[in-house]
Amino acid sequence: MTEQLYEWMAPQQPSDALEEYLTERAPALEHLCSDMADHGFNPSRVLEGTIDSVAPVWE
Repeated sequence: MTEQLYEWMAPQQPSDALEEYLTERAPALEHLCSDMADHGFNPSRVLEGTIDSVAPVWE
């Protein structure tokens, strides 16, 4: 799906975009946690929900 504003989407497109996001979220998070563990980070400690917690990921 190409990026566009929700206001410009046909009625079914926002629902489809949300479904695509929800489908991709769990595998993407698992991949991120696996990569972090491979680089010596404890994902459950690092990804604790604050903005500062993602700084090591961006580095």
